[in-house]
Amino acid sequence: MTLRWFGQSCFLLTTAAGEKVLMDPFRKFFRYALPPLQADIVTSSHSHPDHDNVAAGGSGALAVTTVDGAETAGLRIRGVSAWHDAKEGASRGANIIFIVEADGLRVCHCGDLGHELDEARLRAIGRVDVLLVPCGGMASAGPKLAARLVEQLDPAIVVPMHYRTAGLGVAGIIFAPVSEFVKACGLPVRREALLRAEAGARAPGKRGEIVILEWEDLHEGR
Repeated sequence: MTLRWFGQSCFLLTTAAGEKVLMDPFRKFFRYALPPLQADIVTSSHSHPDHDNVAAGGSGALAVTTVDGAETAGLRIRGVSAWHDAKEGASRGANIIFIVEADGLRVCHCGDLGHELDEARLRAIGRVDVLLVPCGGMASAGPKLAARLVEQLDPAIVVPMHYRTAGLGVAGIIFAPVSEFVKACGLPVRREALLRAEAGARAPGKRGEIVILEWEDLHEGR
């Protein structure tokens, strides 16, 4: 399985069999841009313009925008209801946490999760191998809450998202940089252009790690 990050909360997950899941694609959003894509499934955690461009998956892609999820021959997607804020949606509305199960791995995309997880949600999510977690604050989890979510879910791999990058320009000041999350989390860190994950890669008792994926500026040279 591979994961490519396009910025904000948008990832393209590709299974070993070649099935593609596009998660939380954005509409035009500062310098963030999406190349032409053809996905099998597109998930959207909530209906905000930096998360709900389901048309970005191309013609024929199945849009998944509810906790009902979806299932194909090679993967399963299920949703867990949550909130965009710590006031049960009073400030920013609902949010769906999506769990993608494929290639023997469970990938948990938190969307714009804005609160700690209670026991019921932790049980519903279950084991997490790869956690995609917002950490920039303002509109969702900030560095400290994101670190708490990592503690709660104990994944093998943590991929931060929704934080300050050059792609946001001067507007990025509203988000915390990823370095604040790294400091709060205290896990080892590596940087990659593309995440390649395999089942069983984490040895018993081994700590998780943070993988910071590089954001590709698709506007360069235009």
